[in-house]
Amino acid sequence: MWRMPFRNGSDATIMLDMQCPWTVSQALAMDERLAKLKLHWLEEPIFAPDDYRGLARVRATGRNRIAAGENAGSLRDFVAMADAGAIDVAQLDVAKTGGVTELLKIAAFCEASAIEFTPHCALFGPGQLATIHISASRQAAPLVERLYIDFETELYGADTLPVGGKLAAPQAPGLGAEPDAKVVERFRVA
Repeated sequence: MWRMPFRNGSDATIMLDMQCPWTVSQALAMDERLAKLKLHWLEEPIFAPDDYRGLARVRATGRNRIAAGENAGSLRDFVAMADAGAIDVAQLDVAKTGGVTELLKIAAFCEASAIEFTPHCALFGPGQLATIHISASRQAAPLVERLYIDFETELYGADTLPVGGKLAAPQAPGLGAEPDAKVVERFRVA
């Protein structure tokens, strides 16, 4: 998957999400081939996603910043990644890390460890709302991943749609927005 947050019109920053396809030796070879692209980061280049020593070998080349963590489940996993020297960018997922409380612990650890905090959010629903709020709460708001999908309708209306490349945190109680009852009714199954 390519994610391209646009800056000055046609200028784009490219992050390359590999989704864990390669052995360490394959990832090292591809890391070298990809270096000329000057990626913003290379995301999850090796399988298994918890092979932090292997990931650290790719990161040690210094050719591409390494992003990982969407498959990690706790603060302990991110400490292990940091101890191995495996990541530049922590991509924690609120739905996989035990919720908001654990995600905030991981965010604090990243800040203290000089690891970029950029939540993974391939979610549409409460997890997406939680990620938006957590991101907005950070001193330096990180990039927020939002898969580009042109849905027939949006569960939360415009509350989770970016405007001008930015997301505003919904301000209602709880997670800030309620599902549109008409959308829920329209797609209800039995």
